[in-house]
Amino acid sequence: GPSECNITGTMKTWTVVDDLHKISVPALLINGRYDDAQDVAVAPFFERTGKMKRVQ
Repeated sequence: GPSECNITGTMKTWTVVDDLHKISVPALLINGRYDDAQDVAVAPFFERTGKMKRVQ
């Protein structure tokens, strides 16, 4: 789409959230207080991945 916040076309309904449990290597998830990716947006990724370190 025209921006990362306005998703259109074939990617509009695509999600990877249901497959996050398949990640078997350590991963790092970051977001900041003033970031566009707020806590509520990144929480599903953190909660569904086993070896995830979250840095805020």
